[in-house]
Amino acid sequence: MHALRALRMLRAAQRNPRMNLPDKLEDWLDYQQRQHMQPIALGLQRVRDVWRALGAPRPADCVISVGGTNGKGSTVAFLEAMLRARGLRVGAYTSPHLLRYNERVRIDARDAENTPCARPSCASSRRAVPRR
Repeated sequence: MHALRALRMLRAAQRNPRMNLPDKLEDWLDYQQRQHMQPIALGLQRVRDVWRALGAPRPADCVISVGGTNGKGSTVAFLEAMLRARGLRVGAYTSPHLLRYNERVRIDARDAENTPCARPSCASSRRAVPRR
């Protein structure tokens, strides 16, 4: 339920402008690290809860998930290059990052900028999360 608590916090920040969420990427990363002082619950239930809270948005027409022990980053980079060569718009998420947090999220081979990366779900959660 940590994800739902984070969404509620974002909604509270919208209602109360004095409640400040981090604007800089470094501050946002520090904030994220402080959210899991206890062990993380594994599983997909929290992801399902957030997906439903966001209105169960329809995924992209084509989603490719790459899993395994070794070579995921290289495979994603190769797929990204092939799909872009075909003229497709491609978004990629990889983890962990090598040099900068922003390189985890790429759209058309460009790393995310600091500003959108600092508040990844603010805009969508503010309009999509139902009030309780």
